[in-house]
Amino acid sequence: MVTRLGRSARRADHAGRRGGRGGQLLSCRNAARLVQCGRWQAARHHPEPPGPEPIVVVDEVEKAGAVRDSGGTRHNLTEALLALLEPKTAARWECPFFRVPFDMSGIGWIMTANSRRGLPEPLLSRCPPLVLPPLTLSDLIGFAEREGAARGLTAPALDAIIETLQHHRDRADALSLRVVQRMLDRAEQLERRPVLN
Repeated sequence: MVTRLGRSARRADHAGRRGGRGGQLLSCRNAARLVQCGRWQAARHHPEPPGPEPIVVVDEVEKAGAVRDSGGTRHNLTEALLALLEPKTAARWECPFFRVPFDMSGIGWIMTANSRRGLPEPLLSRCPPLVLPPLTLSDLIGFAEREGAARGLTAPALDAIIETLQHHRDRADALSLRVVQRMLDRAEQLERRPVLN
């Protein structure tokens, strides 16, 4: 099962499919949507043929704050996650929305963050961070080539993107996958627009 709540849902879907499991993305940019997590968890326990447990990807967990539900109750995602990350408490977790217990111990968790700053120590101790090195210009060019080929961009369009990236190599810190993604989107738009005679 994959619910698309943000751009990173493809990562949840990909991670889930590779492991033969469903994927779920919770984006912390819109913390109010996280309250829906309890509804999803309850819904997935309706009688149906048994299947693999899902992987839940919590995107930008460092941006999660506290939210209040319609009843005025305050919810904090990082505090709520602690009970779901411990096998004993996850096995008898109670849904705050439906107020019924569920065994959540089979769920796999992947959390992404742009920074460790602001993440509570108990969460970091249960989820040891995997720190990825910054992307290099070579990484970005490789991504542009692969993604451009997958989109069917022409060689001149890809060459223009690569040339632009190389031109800005001195400002590599300003380049990111998002920037390359926007360049690919724009090239795709330009190539698909009608040719005027």
